[in-house]
Amino acid sequence: MIISSDGEPPRGIAVKSTSVYVARRWSQEIEVHRIGGSGTINSRKKISLAGSWRPDDLAVSLTDSVVYLLGWIASNRQVVRALSCETGMVLATWPVVKMPRRLSVDTGSQDVLLACQDGVRLYSSSGLLRSVIPLKVNAGSVWHALQIPTQASSCLHFDRYLFEENL
Repeated sequence: MIISSDGEPPRGIAVKSTSVYVARRWSQEIEVHRIGGSGTINSRKKISLAGSWRPDDLAVSLTDSVVYLLGWIASNRQVVRALSCETGMVLATWPVVKMPRRLSVDTGSQDVLLACQDGVRLYSSSGLLRSVIPLKVNAGSVWHALQIPTQASSCLHFDRYLFEENL
């Protein structure tokens, strides 16, 4: 399931309920695997990505039926695409800057977090840039940003995220 028949490892994996979403580097499709009660794969479908597309990562909203893809389009621009989990229809597309590497979805606000070269950028689910959390001076580049449960963090909005640095 995880390694394809041609040996291509996934670029992004996300789990929502009984579905596993897999994006591969040179694939024009997102694989959706349905997992049964015994842990076996019951079915598999594919969501086709229109146009020339090279995915780098994906994340699934746990409260909405949306899968977010980070990748490159034909014009060699990095973009995020929001797709319906049920139909695969594109709900939104927006360009991103500063070499984004990984993405996550904030379960409370549904903001999309992008770990970028200069810090973390928070976008609305429609692509509006809400804020930028810059890196401190002399820090490495951010590799991934994950939400910390509200109970484990202070009241400050920016303290709710854990940053993994690529040193």
